Formats: sequence, structure tokens, C-alpha cells
Amino acid sequence: MCRVRTIRETANIIKDMDPKTQLTEKTIRKMVSEGTIPSFKTGNKYLINVDKLIEMFETPITDHPRGEL
Repeated sequence: MCRVRTIRETANIIKDMDPKTQLTEKTIRKMVSEGTIPSFKTGNKYLINVDKLIEMFETPITDHPRGEL
């Protein structure tokens, strides 16, 4: 089963994996609003598949559509 989490929870998971990360909650929120990170809205919260997000960042940029993350 995939891990689906809120933006804040996702940011905390990333921070736990890499304490020096520059990927903040604010950055994740911006990327969600721009559609860069796949997410879905339930009520007033956006939810993110954390495993897919990690996979996105582990994949070289050239493999992403339009050369973007």
C-alpha cells in the first residue's frame, strides 16, 4: 500500500530522510499548486503519494516529461 500524506507530513518524511534538504513544506506546497507534484484534494487538504514523490526525485530530470520534475 502506498503512503498518502498531507503536505506537512510529506515535508517531515523528506526531512527525516535528509536532514539537510532544502525541500521545505513551503516548497512542496508551491509545487503542488503548480501541478509539479501529483496530488489530490480531499476536503481542504492536499494529499501526496510520498513513495511516488520520492521516486520522482530519484529519477534523472531528463526522464521526466518536458524535462521537469
